[in-house]
Amino acid sequence: MANATKWGLGGQQFDCVVSLAMLHHVATAEMLLTMRRLLKAGGTLAILDLYQSEGLKDVLEGIVAVPVSMVLRLIKTGRLRVPRQVRAAWAEHGAMKPT
Repeated sequence: MANATKWGLGGQQFDCVVSLAMLHHVATAEMLLTMRRLLKAGGTLAILDLYQSEGLKDVLEGIVAVPVSMVLRLIKTGRLRVPRQVRAAWAEHGAMKPT
């Protein structure tokens, strides 16, 4: 894994910076500052990351989301479970500790 805060890229280079499921592995404040520095004025920062449920509302949403996700997966792929390789990759990902 590379540390994007150490890449030495000049500032204001990008119209869009995207972070997918990465912030929970790094020093969040430092990475957010780095991404902000890389954006051109008026640029877009898009972040999709993991979160931890914190209350009954989040738990109930999860209870509804799981079967919906399974049905959509069945419609799209013809299977209820993700392939073994994908499950193994997520298990490896989950074993990583934040830096």
